[in-house]
Amino acid sequence: MSSNGEVLGTAHRGEDEHGKDHAEYYLLEKKLKTATLAGATVFTTLEPCFERSEDKVPCAQRLIERQVERVFIGMLDPDPTVHGKGQMHLLEHGIKVATFDPDLTKKILEMNRDFIRDRKGPRFKIEWPEDGQALAKGKHKVAGTYRRKPAEGERFTLLTRREKRYYPHGGFRIIDERRWECEIHEYYAGETNIIVAQIDPSSALWVDLYLKVGRDHNKWIGLEIEQLPSGVRPNHQITISIKE
Repeated sequence: MSSNGEVLGTAHRGEDEHGKDHAEYYLLEKKLKTATLAGATVFTTLEPCFERSEDKVPCAQRLIERQVERVFIGMLDPDPTVHGKGQMHLLEHGIKVATFDPDLTKKILEMNRDFIRDRKGPRFKIEWPEDGQALAKGKHKVAGTYRRKPAEGERFTLLTRREKRYYPHGGFRIIDERRWECEIHEYYAGETNIIVAQIDPSSALWVDLYLKVGRDHNKWIGLEIEQLPSGVRPNHQITISIKE
């Protein structure tokens, strides 16, 4: 909306021919690419995204670049890893941020209940092996899906746990825009937890040292601790059994 109240354009997610573009991108770069938006007000039902893959510009940044004056947000992103980051990015760059009236917010939350439930779920999910599955000793390729690709500086890894002993595994890699995989080595029989976790910089050295010890000695000794350091944040976990 312009400063004099004129509606300049509208858009919704998936309006493009591929059904994937964010609403802000489609509005700003397709419908209003040549329009002057300095001083305009934007109404968006969902908080503008703050992080995208390296080849894409986040929606919050696009709004900043177009010099809009104010953004009204219907609801913050329910994904706990990005909740509020888009809003804060706008505020830090001098854009005024406000919320929809409570009655409209309630309607948005109700209409998007499935989306909210999905976004609150694990960002990285283990899909193979299945929870409760029995595997033989040796090497296995753990694989799964993810909802949002790690941004620059974000790190994920796989750990296994037997009782109080944790064993980090290297080789975690993104396969494509949906899948990831990592190889694990299981030498001992018994119940084992497989954990996909995000590693903060504060705990990266801890993980790297254990990976180095494992490579140098060709075996894992593991560390007996009650719980993982706060900088290692589990995202999804399953339990399997290793057979003799």
